[in-house]
Amino acid sequence: MGFLIVLATLVYIAYDWASVKKNKDWPESLSATYYLWPKWVFPSVMTLVGFSLLPVWLEATAGSNLQFLSFLSCLSIIFIGCAPDYRNDKGEYRVHMVCAYVACATALLSLIFVLGYWWIFLIFLLVNYLSDIKGFKEHYIYHIEDAIIISVLLSII
Repeated sequence: MGFLIVLATLVYIAYDWASVKKNKDWPESLSATYYLWPKWVFPSVMTLVGFSLLPVWLEATAGSNLQFLSFLSCLSIIFIGCAPDYRNDKGEYRVHMVCAYVACATALLSLIFVLGYWWIFLIFLLVNYLSDIKGFKEHYIYHIEDAIIISVLLSII
C-alpha cells in the first residue's frame, strides 16, 4: 500500500509542477491543465491518482462511519479524468463539474471529520495564497483543489 500512495503523490506533484511551468502562471483550475497537454495526459494522471489513492484511503478511514467519503472522492477523481473536455462537450461538462464538486467536498469532509488533518489543508491554502497574492482571485479554484489533493496525499502517507 505504501507504494501506491508514493506513486500517487509523485505523479500528482510532477504533473502539477509541469503544468504550472508549461502554463507560465497558475492555471485557472486543475482541470484547465487538460488543455495544456496531449489529450491522454490529464485523464491518465487523474485515473492513476484516483485508483492509487482508493485502497490506501479506504484503509486509512477503515472503521469510520464516514469511510464512504473517501470512496466517493476517489471515484469522482476518476470520473473527472474520464470526462476531461468540459469546455467543448456539454455532456462532459455536467459530469466533470458534478464530480469536481463532489471530489472536493468529500475530500475536505474526510480530512476534517475522519482523518483529522484539516490544518494541513489550511497551511497549503495559505502557502498557495502567499505564492500568488496578486492573482489569487483568478486562480482560487486551482489553489483550493491543489491544497485539498496535497493535504489528502500527505494525510494518508
